[in-house]
Amino acid sequence: MGDTRKLGPGRSGPSGGVHGTLAIVALLINAVALMFMAVRFRSLQEAVHWDLVPRAALRASSAAAQPFSEASAPKLLVEVFIDVSCDQCRHAAMVVLAARDSLTRSQGEVFRWQYRAVSPAPTSNNLGFRSGLVAVCSIWQGKEWDLWKAAAQHPSWDEEGLRHATAAARLDGDSLNRCIRSPKAESDLWESRFYAASKGVAGTPTLLVNGGRLEGLRDEAQVLGFLRDILARAGEGGTASADSEEPT
Repeated sequence: MGDTRKLGPGRSGPSGGVHGTLAIVALLINAVALMFMAVRFRSLQEAVHWDLVPRAALRASSAAAQPFSEASAPKLLVEVFIDVSCDQCRHAAMVVLAARDSLTRSQGEVFRWQYRAVSPAPTSNNLGFRSGLVAVCSIWQGKEWDLWKAAAQHPSWDEEGLRHATAAARLDGDSLNRCIRSPKAESDLWESRFYAASKGVAGTPTLLVNGGRLEGLRDEAQVLGFLRDILARAGEGGTASADSEEPT
């Protein structure tokens, strides 16, 4: 009868335990590698989606999004591109609001105003991205200007500022929570960024109206001068130069 080797109590084969340990280590390494690849893929996907595609935009995808002229609408459309997480933008928003109110008092409702929320990409500035979602949701609730008035009270932007501005604007909490989690809100925010790029908007704040452009921080007098110049040009049947950044 052949010789047999008996194992002592509580022991396994000579290499079974080592092989099992190595297999577990290999699985863990593969899992970590897959997680790392997933994170990198997500970052690459966001870079393409939020930066490369908008930068490559040549024109807006929807004709309905094009600025109105006097021939196509009774009021000229003023498009206001602002990032709520941008300190300069929050101040500029108040300047724009003051100019709008002053112009309305002196000349009536001669403009139609459209606020377009823009934001950084999610991975580059998560607070800025979430602020952009809140801005989109405020548009859905018809309270975008209320949000701006509240946000302007904060010279610097942080989580507390976002919470305070949201509460002060009296956004409906349940609707806001559903909106922020909605894919439609992120889609609207991306489309606004894409549209801004297609119009050559390189930074915020920027005003676009009837071919004219006003970029960067301005005081109320400069904004009023710019808008009144637009009105004068439109009354003459023309459009402002797309490169005009200072009112004449």
